[in-house]
Amino acid sequence: MSENSFNNSYSQPASGMWTGTILFVLFFGVATWTGLGAAQAGEPEKHYVPGGSGMHGAHEMHDAPGAHGMKGAHDGMMKSGMPADLDMAMTKMSEHHRFNVSVESQKTPPPINAMHTWVLTVRTPDGHAVEGARITVNGGMPMHGHGLPSAPRVTKYQGDGRYLVEGVKFNMSGWWKMDFNIVAGDNDDQVAFNIVLQ
Repeated sequence: MSENSFNNSYSQPASGMWTGTILFVLFFGVATWTGLGAAQAGEPEKHYVPGGSGMHGAHEMHDAPGAHGMKGAHDGMMKSGMPADLDMAMTKMSEHHRFNVSVESQKTPPPINAMHTWVLTVRTPDGHAVEGARITVNGGMPMHGHGLPSAPRVTKYQGDGRYLVEGVKFNMSGWWKMDFNIVAGDNDDQVAFNIVLQ
């Protein structure tokens, strides 16, 4: 075998080895640089959780604990708790002090996932019964952002300022708010009651 033939046959694998080494270095450098760039940009680190939701034990990607810092902790607290000073009174003055209003469920405690009735009592600030009022009912869950699952309404005046409210329904436990708009003569006012179901 000639010297040239020997050199040519030996240089080919050496060339391939160097090419592979260069490609590895380039790939490793790009991957490292990309990771550093993501960290500097403030992107949260991702953790894989085996067997997450999805078919065939698909892997879910989640933010690492604490990745969102204080904002994430604050949002979690706001979603998981009610105001510390939540007004639970069932008798109160309306917003503009035109009516003294009380409300009472006909079932105690109010049931979940069952229609029931309430009685709303409306009086003037000095205690006189308000008759012939037009009352509309609304409500929902402030923390969940949805309304009532039913459409309660006043169906009967029972005398002495008492109005029967039928069609009330709560479909889950938690903090509910009931809003009443009351119109009597020239007076128009509203009042809200908070209910917490266990």
